[in-house]
Amino acid sequence: GGIGGGGSGGWGKSEVPAGASVQAIGEGSVLTLTGITWVQAAGTGGASDGVDEFGGQGSGGSAELFAGSGSTVNVANAFVYAQGTGGTAVTSGGNGLGGQAELVTWAGSDVTLGNAEVNSDGFGGHASEGTGGVGEAWFAQLHIGGEFNPTGEVFISADGEGGDGPSGGGTGLGGNASIEINGSGPVSFGTETTVRAAGTGGFSADSSGGDGYGGRADFIMSGSGEATVNSLSVIADGLGGGGLEGGNAYGGVFLGQ
Repeated sequence: GGIGGGGSGGWGKSEVPAGASVQAIGEGSVLTLTGITWVQAAGTGGASDGVDEFGGQGSGGSAELFAGSGSTVNVANAFVYAQGTGGTAVTSGGNGLGGQAELVTWAGSDVTLGNAEVNSDGFGGHASEGTGGVGEAWFAQLHIGGEFNPTGEVFISADGEGGDGPSGGGTGLGGNASIEINGSGPVSFGTETTVRAAGTGGFSADSSGGDGYGGRADFIMSGSGEATVNSLSVIADGLGGGGLEGGNAYGGVFLGQ
């Protein structure tokens, strides 16, 4: 047994050959993706079975689905994930750090899809005898600059969830989740639209649950376009973990414009 190794997703923006990306760039390009499309740069820390050791840290990387100006993109269901998950351990669960997940459409693009989820969650690792790891989300964004027409659910998530442990639950830290519309559109959302940056503390049977800190959740529209939203939830909750003593909770920031 020993310390668990860390895990990191690939990192990089559009111009850097790292991370994970699906892109339609050229003027007049048409990209059709049937079934389920995954764009994922997740990191998972290694587990440790040593009595006095720690789970590895898991760090999400960069994941992006991109529609450039003049492109047409048709996607059945899209999942863009940059999660980080800490490794399990006996004494201390590893920290889980979310990365950067983005679905970006530029002005002049036309995007139609079913369901879409953009996720940069962080999950702390669990401990069998000690304390849970910290779960910290980072950055998840849907940026809309052109026509955008989902028919199903859109879920943008930057949730942090602390790991469980009998000696103490881990802290959960929400990140930054947003939908930003700044083009001429039109934009028409489908069944449900959720932007969430919640922080949830981990559970502890014999001690205090972890603290939960909400992050920042935004829905912002600017420019001269028109958008229709059927059902919208913007959430930046903090939730204390359960335990012998409950963890503290601190709400974050939400903004709707």
